[in-house]
Amino acid sequence: MASEKHKAPSKEKYDKHNPVISFRLPLELKETLDQKAAEDGVEISAYIKKMLQGFKVGIDDLNDAQFKGYQMGVEEGFQLGHTKGYKIGLKLGLKQGYNKAKKEYEIAVYCKGCSRLMTIVPNSEIHQEIVDFVFKEGYCCMDCSRRI
Repeated sequence: MASEKHKAPSKEKYDKHNPVISFRLPLELKETLDQKAAEDGVEISAYIKKMLQGFKVGIDDLNDAQFKGYQMGVEEGFQLGHTKGYKIGLKLGLKQGYNKAKKEYEIAVYCKGCSRLMTIVPNSEIHQEIVDFVFKEGYCCMDCSRRI
């Protein structure tokens, strides 16, 4: 009777916590598994562990090419966000600036026909008529009218 080979205690402990499993797959699924593990650059056992743990690949797990792609993606995303944010901010700033200037400098009068408020746009024909009228009638600024 042949005696069974004695295992070291560390090997027994390892086998207890990391049991060997064996299963069969159709050839098509086996090839898919091999391909996916190769794409991730890991052994099949590591790939299955990641799948079972719902593992998300961390930066430390990326190879050089994957890390370079990750960095390029981050930089491209940052640039797109920056460019889009700049355009939105510029558009918003122009709109706010226009509205502020409009409030401070517009001439608003009520229409004689329908009584709706209308705005006289700078450099329009009616604006020029107002400027001419004020000049012809001799209106003065606050400082000059105090002297008269």
